[in-house]
Amino acid sequence: MPYSRIRGIIFDLGSTLIEYDNRPWPETILEGQKRAYESLSQETDKVPDFETFNTRLEEIKNQFRLRAQETLAEWRASQAPEMLFRELGMDTPKRRGERFIDIFYTAVREQLSVEEGAADVLKTLKERGYPLGMISNTIYPRRHHESDLRQFALMEFLNFRIYSSELGRRKPHPDIFRAGLDLMRMAPSEILYIGDRIPEDVEGARAAGMTAILKLWPKREYPNPLPEGITAIRYLAELPDLLGKQ
Repeated sequence: MPYSRIRGIIFDLGSTLIEYDNRPWPETILEGQKRAYESLSQETDKVPDFETFNTRLEEIKNQFRLRAQETLAEWRASQAPEMLFRELGMDTPKRRGERFIDIFYTAVREQLSVEEGAADVLKTLKERGYPLGMISNTIYPRRHHESDLRQFALMEFLNFRIYSSELGRRKPHPDIFRAGLDLMRMAPSEILYIGDRIPEDVEGARAAGMTAILKLWPKREYPNPLPEGITAIRYLAELPDLLGKQ
């Protein structure tokens, strides 16, 4: 596929630029929620035992997840503990919910890694004159992901970062891709999108008029063979050469 028309590039975040699943995600969630619960339980006697607390928290989270899957309206991670704190009759539930997630996220951050070659690839593409952006499905606040990007020296290369937790819509909803197009200020056909999921990233970007490349993630099962017309790469380091082929 020729890429001579490409003038701008947008990346996904998780499993594309940064790996968030270096240990099983359920283990990370449990560890993070234990840390946040322990901090909370030192401040008040209104919380039940951890098992009861965590079971109800997961029930609330599943309600938010189901609604997001059905409507593509994004939720924020702090909304679930906030709702639980309201049920428990605690004061300042919104503030407590945000703090709960800040503590929870320490368990996420300590197991992160950068995708192989990510900084070098972004630097190379930037030097070639491509404006670069990022669109991510996430329930977590911008401040945490911006810290992740800085940790791995990726932030400086990205002209913009769009997070579904802020926008209120998640991929493949057209609004989130439209937001990226507005910031790129070029025709959709001139933009390449790279992500690791077919429905959200490849199909979503194509529906918005962009060209898309699938970055394969070893832990995810893909159709074999891939649907016709999908170009896939295993490593980001393949991207500069691919774009250089006319």
